[in-house]
Formats: sequence, structure tokens, C-alpha cells
Amino acid sequence: MDVKIKNLGKFKVLKNKSEISTGLRFSKKLKEKEGVILNMEKESKFLVDMLFVFFNLDLAFLNSKKEIVDIRRNVKPFISFITPNVKSKYLIEMSSSEMKNLKIGDKLEF
Repeated sequence: MDVKIKNLGKFKVLKNKSEISTGLRFSKKLKEKEGVILNMEKESKFLVDMLFVFFNLDLAFLNSKKEIVDIRRNVKPFISFITPNVKSKYLIEMSSSEMKNLKIGDKLEF
């Protein structure tokens, strides 16, 4: 399923465990204003890795109210593990610098 987030872009929503565990591994660099949203089953401090992701990403972690609770910018490929500072339900991944106008506390609608 694809969704749009106002002033941010178009996103593919990944819901099942297989899609989430694969994420952007082995994929081509994302187009401008495109990304993925990982929709976890529940809020938690899940682990994210950049293994076999070949380009830098910006990551935004959102709680169940779709408020940004943590942001990681310009995350390099092949980093082992990244964990949000607080429990999160959604993870938005976009090419590096695409989230430059987002900040912790922003609420997104999708």
C-alpha cells in the first residue's frame, strides 16, 4: 500500500514481518520524495540495521500517535544496529537530507 505525507512525499507501507525485515536491503537508491514506512505490530525499542543498504538514509521514529520521537540523519550503509531513544511504532526511511525540515515532536498524517 502506498501513502502520501504532506510536504514529505510518497511512501510504501511495509506491514508484514518479511517486508519489515527486508526493508531497503539490496534496493536501488530511493527517488526524491520517496521512502518507506515500517509499521510495527506494537510500540517498542526495535533494532534497525543498515546491512546491505547501499546509500545513506534519514530515519524518523514515530510513536502510535504518529509523532516523531527520534530522528537519525545521514545514517551510513552497513551500520550494525540503531535503536530509537524511546519506544516507536513506525519508522520512516528516506534518502539522506530528505527529512531536513522534520523535528522531534512533529506529528505526521498518513
